Amino acid sequence: MKQFYRYLWCNACKNTASRGQYLMKKRCCLGTLDPFGHPKRFSLVTQRVSAGQTIARGSAEKGAEVLEFAVVLTVLLSLLFGIFTMARAYNIYQTITRAAREGARAAVLPSSAATGGAYMDASGVSQANSTVFQNYIAPALRAANLDPNRVANYSEQVSWLDAGDPSQQCGVKISFQYPYTLFLPMLKSNLTTIQLGTNVQMRRENQPSDGTCP
Repeated sequence: MKQFYRYLWCNACKNTASRGQYLMKKRCCLGTLDPFGHPKRFSLVTQRVSAGQTIARGSAEKGAEVLEFAVVLTVLLSLLFGIFTMARAYNIYQTITRAAREGARAAVLPSSAATGGAYMDASGVSQANSTVFQNYIAPALRAANLDPNRVANYSEQVSWLDAGDPSQQCGVKISFQYPYTLFLPMLKSNLTTIQLGTNVQMRRENQPSDGTCP
């Protein structure tokens, strides 16, 4: 029955179109033109689901695309935020470790023999009274745009390094912490603050001959 109707429709197209307009005849037979040679107007394709219910395919596909975009965007933003947060935290850790290493390098060097070969700081000196911190660690932190006043739990000890090693070395141990605040971009509220710590040790140039350290 469908083929019969299509046959009648094609013949009607051919009869209404002129013989010289082959392309119009072909388009007419394919169903893109009406019998009068005008383009056919197509409405939104719908699919019948059940009695009296239809779903527009265009609207359904558009809603699915919006949902997929929202899910992908959430995952992508979370990934980018995690990368930025971890990269900044690692940058601060490397900076405070480098600053502590600069301080330890200065702390293990004795003065000249004329002055008795004394060292800059005594063991257990506080942060405020530490020459090593004020002259070496604090400038290294400022060079990386970190505030030396935010340093916490500063410790500068002179003791044996690697207590379990048979050949023990007397040296300096420097450790401190620096806060890092996690935040959300474009928001004023902060998530939490973590303490990034560093611990550096370095042997003294002149080892004690009496077996005591310091």
